[in-house]
Amino acid sequence: MLTFFRKHATLNMKILLGLLIVPFIFFFGYTQITQATQDVALEVNGEDIPFTLYQLFYDQEYDRYRQIFQGEIPEFALQSIAAATERQMVQRKIMFQFANDLGLSVTDQELADWIVKNFKDASGEFDPIGYKNYLSQFQTRNRISYEDLLREDLTLQKFNTWMSRSEVETSKEKTLMEAQKATRWILEVRENAKDSKEKIPASQKIDPLTITEYQKLFGGQLDLQDYVSIFRLEKGKTFSKEKEGKVYWTRMISKEKNKEASKEPTQKLSLGDAWLNDTIEAAKIKSHIPKPSSL
Repeated sequence: MLTFFRKHATLNMKILLGLLIVPFIFFFGYTQITQATQDVALEVNGEDIPFTLYQLFYDQEYDRYRQIFQGEIPEFALQSIAAATERQMVQRKIMFQFANDLGLSVTDQELADWIVKNFKDASGEFDPIGYKNYLSQFQTRNRISYEDLLREDLTLQKFNTWMSRSEVETSKEKTLMEAQKATRWILEVRENAKDSKEKIPASQKIDPLTITEYQKLFGGQLDLQDYVSIFRLEKGKTFSKEKEGKVYWTRMISKEKNKEASKEPTQKLSLGDAWLNDTIEAAKIKSHIPKPSSL
């Protein structure tokens, strides 16, 4: 990142960065070697989460609990801290993996813009020395790359923005929670191979669905945005999607009030939260985290 700043800096900035760049290359070249030997805390769908990253988030959660209890944390609460941290790390990794699948990323320019905006001296100008000192302190304290973590955070912000836009909510519609409880969709569906020489199979009417049961449609093979589009259909309108050699087709027949809604427990999950929970349940997760008392 300092190399990026050097290419886009003024003459004075280039002179200053020139004095910093040699020790920086040595420092981060060394830390990249040491980081490769760090223990793994979690494995999520074949990708590792280093224990150093888990420890950073555990410490943050620990501090939050210490403020709640205003001092020493009871033994029983340590398990809650560990469980909350582990779930947070799994969520981050799964969302980051999905963001990569969507093509969401953070460019060097975007990363540099954020750094320049947030590391300023008293005069309001970017402070490269202060930033270098912060990087060194962060690396020494946490043994992870600050810029890698920052890039991941900014990517997750983009993913959350995309997710929020995918939610079923407009000023002219009911909220997603109300729709989950109050409405069932009656749909006609058809699924066939794109290159099949057989006749297009007949469509079939499926049992009424609520939004929370969206994965029953085509076995959950479509993307979250596709399901949002299906549940936004008006009567008689159709949706089709070609994916991985198959064509998925849906037509809205009607909507009906869910007579059992008043008897069902309140649904507090949005479509995005429901997707995340389902994805976590289906993920291949392996934990190497020691018991809370040994952290």
